[in-house]
Amino acid sequence: MLKSFRKIRQNLLNTNKVGKYLLYAVGEIILVVIGILIALSINNKNEERKAADYTNLLFKKTLKELKFNIEKANAKVAYFRFQNYCYYRIINKKATKDNYKLDGYAYLLFSGNAVELSDDTFQKLLNSDEKLSQEQDDLLSKLKLVYSNFKGEVDFLDTEIYEFIFDLHKKYKDEQPWYPNFISYQSISDDMVDYFLTDPEYINDATYFYTIGPAQQNNGVKKFRESAIITYAQLSHHLNIPPDTAIVKDLIGYRHNLGTYTSDNSTLHIKEEGNHFIQTVIENNDSTKVEKYPLYLDTKTLFTNKQYYGNLTYDNDNKVKGMNFYRGGRKIIWKKIK
Repeated sequence: MLKSFRKIRQNLLNTNKVGKYLLYAVGEIILVVIGILIALSINNKNEERKAADYTNLLFKKTLKELKFNIEKANAKVAYFRFQNYCYYRIINKKATKDNYKLDGYAYLLFSGNAVELSDDTFQKLLNSDEKLSQEQDDLLSKLKLVYSNFKGEVDFLDTEIYEFIFDLHKKYKDEQPWYPNFISYQSISDDMVDYFLTDPEYINDATYFYTIGPAQQNNGVKKFRESAIITYAQLSHHLNIPPDTAIVKDLIGYRHNLGTYTSDNSTLHIKEEGNHFIQTVIENNDSTKVEKYPLYLDTKTLFTNKQYYGNLTYDNDNKVKGMNFYRGGRKIIWKKIK
């Protein structure tokens, strides 16, 4: 084609058709410019496609990281549930020697409870310079809330717990003769158990540790988990990836929780609203005192809410007859009335 263009130019020059030659030259320049523009457009589209693919990949990795953190939060809440039961017995002085020697109670105040949520992939997404769509920008804002606010609270309480455990080790190191063998050989002596069972200072330490662990830290973990699950579901939908049903539960299989329950002082209503179960507690003597918050379903029988760990109770026909709420030294028994 280039050879043909050269022949045309040569013929125009040989026949002294300068005007036509100039017009032809301009046309040829325009064609070259158009070709360059087309090439640039194709290259830009390729770059945009690569950028979009990279951003999509970051969102997919962030989804996996979010799932990892939710599963970690679930495991931590389950551990806190066990701790809460232990502290309930300790605070109410129902713990036994076997609880300390055989059931792990002796280690409660000496083991860390740090959650250590991960945000490495989210930080890569946050620091990416790639252009986002409006939907992606909205999702990024929700992820910022999950990680900056709720993870920040969990991280702070992680530090608080480590500092308390460190101080506790220093105190018992200096004061208790059973401490070296316990730490070095995990030897649980009778003197150690007697101290745990009778000394009021240990009860105070256990109560405080419960406050910053299974109470405050667990509350922070649950807030992180609730926000993370909502964002996980939205991000899954955006990426067209089916969400893990162990995380985003089908409420149909949990509707046996629904109903009205009563305790000595209050009435509890559990209703389905949107994609959540919402519980409303009303004081029997003052209907203006109302508390309303989500119920998180851990299993078919176990659940948590803003403050309490809970479990359903069943009759002989395996129908729900009530539920129990536990929080530290407190227990509330609810009877289902409809």
